Amino acid sequence: DMDGQVELIGSGPSYTPGAYAAGNPPTFVRIADYNSGDVEDPANYSIRSIPFPDDMEDHFDTIMVDSAGTMSSYMEAGLSGAEFAAKFAFLGDPDGDGYSEVAFSMQGVDDSLFVFDEVFNPADSTYTRTVRESKPNPNRVFLRVLSGDGISVDIVNERIIVPSDYVLHGNYPNPFNPSTTFSFTLPIDKRISVRIYDVTGRMVRTLIDGEWYAAGTHQAIWDGNADSGSPVASGTYLYTLEYGNFRQSRTMLLVK
Repeated sequence: DMDGQVELIGSGPSYTPGAYAAGNPPTFVRIADYNSGDVEDPANYSIRSIPFPDDMEDHFDTIMVDSAGTMSSYMEAGLSGAEFAAKFAFLGDPDGDGYSEVAFSMQGVDDSLFVFDEVFNPADSTYTRTVRESKPNPNRVFLRVLSGDGISVDIVNERIIVPSDYVLHGNYPNPFNPSTTFSFTLPIDKRISVRIYDVTGRMVRTLIDGEWYAAGTHQAIWDGNADSGSPVASGTYLYTLEYGNFRQSRTMLLVK
């Protein structure tokens, strides 16, 4: 917070269904502000928690209870347990706004959330549980970035992009003559290239050359001609999606 004193940033307790039901906010991240005096004396630090977005209901399973005809419900932590912050990393000031950022991973995040029905069995005083509904977790966040001036703080949910998030789809028709269409899907805005090669690795045609494309699915068409405008011979060709240091390729067959 630029007061000239050191702050310690670390993990707080996990967020439980009981805390949610009581209306308490998550305290995943806590900051210990050093005041003065002996740095090894805990009394010389003030502890505060970082506020989080109010979307935490979507982190728990919902249990619908039918006890002798009386319906009630409660929240329950999923298979991964209660969510908590871990593995903190100091980033410096990568966005150049004059403030430091800290990244941290989230653990105990469930891929899926469930609604369970529980029915009371009077004979043996037990409950039978069945799945009423299952759905992908809409707040499946694995990485967050803590950013701000230490007083007003933003929590940024970051999606991790991996090479497999880029998808090069099959062409149609295949085999083809004289032209074929294929599509590719980008998870983020990206500068990409799309090229055609023969089976020896020789580049035949550049359809897209280092151009920016928005996130989403786009189409490309190859008319069977080389960059020179001349028709190529029948045979097997590779079409590629190239982005950064990565390349995906698929084969297609031109038959005349």
